[in-house]
Amino acid sequence: MRKEAVFSSQIEGNQASLTDLLEYEAEAARRDMPADVPDVVNYVRAMNYGLDRLRSLPLSLRLIREIHA
Repeated sequence: MRKEAVFSSQIEGNQASLTDLLEYEAEAARRDMPADVPDVVNYVRAMNYGLDRLRSLPLSLRLIREIHA
């Protein structure tokens, strides 16, 4: 899931790598870490949220809107 978040964010022009994301999540962020890392973290959080919500909601426009929010 994290690799997909990194690849998706890179399509949008973000410069964060998987290593950057893992270091950020481990609270080992460096000073020279790309500013795009929090965007990738949000991708991961949105995916986790969506997967959790699939337990109670069908795949629907409502769910997609919630994930996007």
